[in-house]
Amino acid sequence: MDSGTLPFSPVTAKVSLDSTLGAAFLGHVVTTLLYGITSLQAFVYYRHNKTDGAKLKFSVFIIWILDSVHAGLITGAIYWYCITNFTNLFAVQRPIWPIPTMIIISNVSNSIVRCIFGYRLWKLSNHNRIFPAVIAFLSIFIFVDAAYFAAKLYSIPLYSEIIHFSWSLYLGLSVEATVDLIVAVTQCLLLRRLETGIQSFPRSRGALGLRHPRRKAPCAANAPRDAFARAFWPDRDPRSGYQSELAAPTVLGAPVRVGAHD
Repeated sequence: MDSGTLPFSPVTAKVSLDSTLGAAFLGHVVTTLLYGITSLQAFVYYRHNKTDGAKLKFSVFIIWILDSVHAGLITGAIYWYCITNFTNLFAVQRPIWPIPTMIIISNVSNSIVRCIFGYRLWKLSNHNRIFPAVIAFLSIFIFVDAAYFAAKLYSIPLYSEIIHFSWSLYLGLSVEATVDLIVAVTQCLLLRRLETGIQSFPRSRGALGLRHPRRKAPCAANAPRDAFARAFWPDRDPRSGYQSELAAPTVLGAPVRVGAHD
């Protein structure tokens, strides 16, 4: 070996992919978890709501199919970036067709869900057309904005060019968060108006610490447990162990029975 030459020593450049492939991978994990929850919900729904109308059952089926396609598209995109083009840093900068297609599929699914909620609010509000009209208008705006963003994403060669129409992304997400908040708050207010209970309950009993029974909504923290319990033990109410205590009237904190009316 010539003394004037140095042995070959490859230089490895450290490239951070945490904000690109790392973020995409974490998003894929969350999407997969949510898809599993959606699949369980669909299974429980079809098992315990056999008397619902055909339109509602078909809507649930379509939403589940769209969620399945959405999960498949994002899985394919992650595979293409992380496996097929492993070590190909240029490929990470290129948008591929599953990404904008996934955006369209997701917005179609969200639009169907908002239509169902709009119809529910229309019935809860005694056929008031204001709520469905607002939800429909904002949903159409969100869908058009998402279609525009997806179309632009199909045509650009690099993700860096998103900066030229990033306003569409932020505007669409802002309006989407607004309409979802409107749906959630309006539904809670309308359902609270329909809360059941003994309206003519004497105030004297309230002074003694006696509370009248009200229909209690299930705790959100117990929802996953209840879903699994209903899926595998359909003949058993998973809340039977604690709902009776919540529903029972109490005198100074002690549960009692109400056997007769005044």
